[in-house]
Amino acid sequence: MREPDLFTSGKTLRDEALDRVSRHAGEKWMAAAVRACLDVCDDHAGQLASGEMVRHLVEPIVGPGYHPNVWGAVIRRVIKLGGLVPTGRIVAPRDSASHASKKSEYRLQRATRA
Repeated sequence: MREPDLFTSGKTLRDEALDRVSRHAGEKWMAAAVRACLDVCDDHAGQLASGEMVRHLVEPIVGPGYHPNVWGAVIRRVIKLGGLVPTGRIVAPRDSASHASKKSEYRLQRATRA
């Protein structure tokens, strides 16, 4: 019997958790949050930011969401839509609620919208 690939299993668990928080957030809130993030990416195209920094610009518009982890699902959708492009660099968080967890850095750009 072959051992499961822990990295792949971890990705699967992460994706399942993000899908779960997306469903619980409600499609209306998720759509508004993604749309607001894409607007921020349009307005700040070419700049570098973490998802946390984008969240701080969007949260006053759409509200905090039902759980902090919902922002991971929002950022994942914005990446898939092309609004955020990973630079491969890691940056320190600015929010003390992040408990010093390192954040990915992204280049903001205009994304194709459906």
